Amino acid sequence: KEGGFPRTCVRNFSFYKTHRSYIVNMKFVRSFDTAIIKMKSAAGPDHLAYLARRRYADFKSTYIRYLE
Repeated sequence: KEGGFPRTCVRNFSFYKTHRSYIVNMKFVRSFDTAIIKMKSAAGPDHLAYLARRRYADFKSTYIRYLE
């Protein structure tokens, strides 16, 4: 359990906790690098979310599994 929200629950529903303050819906991920995730926006510019350095490798593998 992380910050009152079970991390496994987040992953099971195509969501991922990328940082202490961010939960990202994999459906809207447009691109990412080691620090920032860009997400599609219905109107206007892309939304940005921070990606904690220690979570990059896990996020990358989780996102690849999501795409399969």
